[in-house]
Amino acid sequence: MATLIPALGACVSRMTTGERRLAERLEPSISNNKSSNMTQNLNQQNEAKKTPFCDSCAGIQRNWRGAPGHAELMQGVNRKEPRSHGQVTLTKYRCERCGTEWEYENNKVNLHAGWSVVGQS
Repeated sequence: MATLIPALGACVSRMTTGERRLAERLEPSISNNKSSNMTQNLNQQNEAKKTPFCDSCAGIQRNWRGAPGHAELMQGVNRKEPRSHGQVTLTKYRCERCGTEWEYENNKVNLHAGWSVVGQS
């Protein structure tokens, strides 16, 4: 769980003289530690999230109905799933170049249906 520390300027008017002096002395060490830890955590998260998409797969607009795929996607199986407004068709695709497995949700009601990554080889 993250601990949020407000900026010194946001609470200096409510501090006593001793609290203000202590906060001014501690602020440089807190901000240096906090920013370096946050940068390290973000770098680790970004490394874990990197997926080796080919250029064509990287260009697919996700979660948008009607967005085009690309020529190297090979169609797989179709299935129908019930939704609150009726049935939708889900079609699996696999990229021949990078092996990314995609699913396209053809849902006329939901504008944010469309392409989503379901796996990678």
